[in-house]
Amino acid sequence: MINALNPTGNITIKWDVISWTPDGYVAVVTMYNFQLYRHIQAPGWTLGWTWAKKELIRNMMGGQNTEQGDCSKFKGNIPHCCKKDPTIGDLLPETPYNQHIANCCKGGVVNSWVQDLANAASSLHLAWTRYG
Repeated sequence: MINALNPTGNITIKWDVISWTPDGYVAVVTMYNFQLYRHIQAPGWTLGWTWAKKELIRNMMGGQNTEQGDCSKFKGNIPHCCKKDPTIGDLLPETPYNQHIANCCKGGVVNSWVQDLANAASSLHLAWTRYG
């Protein structure tokens, strides 16, 4: 749907790989609300995708998956999420500070960049692994 007041407004998702591991990578995923007047309001954003191969989320900060999936084949260091199609949401502001990263933990609320640039982005940090 095109908004007549903001025909070029969008939500942009940026996936920055910050380091590579032998079986995957560590990335910061940031959503930017480039809409002029629309906020992402409570209950907030969710982000989902489907892995192309045998992949999983080893660990995550600044976000939480809605379901862990079947991680029963992993012993010891259990992955954060084993679903083929994970869905991630933001953490709440009262989340302990040691689980925060920059621009996280706003309960999924992201203001528009024109009205509140300081709160127009939301980020999470995840480690991705290929297995099998």
